[in-house]
Parts: sequence; structure tokens; C-alpha cells
Amino acid sequence: MTRDLPWDNLYTTCERLAEKYDPGRLRPAERLRGLWIVAGIEAPQFALFEPVMRRRPFSRNWKELGPIQEAESRAAAVLQEGT
Repeated sequence: MTRDLPWDNLYTTCERLAEKYDPGRLRPAERLRGLWIVAGIEAPQFALFEPVMRRRPFSRNWKELGPIQEAESRAAAVLQEGT
């Protein structure tokens, strides 16, 4: 099974952050917000969820909410504070 490109970018970013910090601290995740499924970087122990993209239920097309590098830097800042 292959991942689509936006989800693959999110997953790769989470892996890169996990290598730099603790691997058990963050993961790619999806949340239902209103009528949208929002995907982002999640670190549950810090109550962190950085949204990266969204889509409608039953749709395969993701819409980026902003550059993934910005979400990565915000997540890294929270993880640095927590360590």
C-alpha cells in the first residue's frame, strides 16, 4: 500500500523530528474538526497538534494549510522546551 504525496511528506517530517528528539514523542495524526479531516504533527504529552493539511470526508484531495516546514519548526520549538 502506498501513501499519497502530502501524507508521505507529513510522515517523513515526523520521522525526521523523531530522530532528532525522542522517537516516542510525536507522530502524524488526523483529527476531525467540524466538516474537515485535519492532518498534522501531534505530540500528545505536550498537548501539541500542528495542522498541516485538511480534506473533506470521503475525499482524497488534501489542501495544505501552510508550509510543512513552518509546522515542523513550531513543533521543534515545543519539543526543545520540553526536554
